[in-house]
Amino acid sequence: MLAGLPERDRIAEQARDGRGLAVIWEMSDQMRKRIALHTVMVLMLGLLSGSLFADDSQQLYEAMFGEEEKEVSQTRDPKIKAAFAAKLLKSARDVPGPLKFKALLCEKAYDIAVDGHDYAATVDAMKLLASVTPDKRPEAEEKLLKLYERQYASTKGITKKEAGAVLLTHLVAMADARAGRGAPTEAVKLYTRALEVAQFLELPDMKEIEAKKKTALDNEKIEKEIAQLEKYLKEDPPKLFTAEVMLYEHQVAGDRGGRPCEVGFVD
Repeated sequence: MLAGLPERDRIAEQARDGRGLAVIWEMSDQMRKRIALHTVMVLMLGLLSGSLFADDSQQLYEAMFGEEEKEVSQTRDPKIKAAFAAKLLKSARDVPGPLKFKALLCEKAYDIAVDGHDYAATVDAMKLLASVTPDKRPEAEEKLLKLYERQYASTKGITKKEAGAVLLTHLVAMADARAGRGAPTEAVKLYTRALEVAQFLELPDMKEIEAKKKTALDNEKIEKEIAQLEKYLKEDPPKLFTAEVMLYEHQVAGDRGGRPCEVGFVD
């Protein structure tokens, strides 16, 4: 029945008969290239119109870079891996459309760069991810922290001091961000680590970091007290007690200030 049909119609008929995507492997190379190009064009239209979904991002990536990624993953040549990671990052910077596709390109570039032991490319990938996708910034910052810590631990002499300076800057920026988002416990850990690195670098003045850590510690204590009061009220609200707590309000600059007040609960 299908013998006399053109190749395109034969494949369509077989697909309708339930063979689905398996018939693609029977296509000629030219036919496969035409379909791949058509897929890219259709998905690019979705990307440009802003209607690209997460699954579409993966499908577009497979259509554009899937075959090359397979080839790169099978080689141990770091230069080939570095070149492919750079290609993905360039596409992430240059390609128009939704941020989710850019984010996917950054993540793929990071994975390839890690596999190729390309420190510079891994850092570039996570920096770009943090800048183009705000909701993935914490994830990117954590990966950058691990990269900087590894570089700091594995170097010596002048290089170690340079790595330490980069690590210190990142630690303080992360700590500031955590403190600003109301996560003082995380901020305290990061400021503590920052002070350790600053001491190694023999910085003459660490007062600013110390002051930030103290503020984070104060806020951590307040949050623990409030959490304890909330727990107490939930478990045994009728019991009489009086507690003095500090109520803090976020200021425009992100600092906290407040006033003490006495809170009493009676039957």
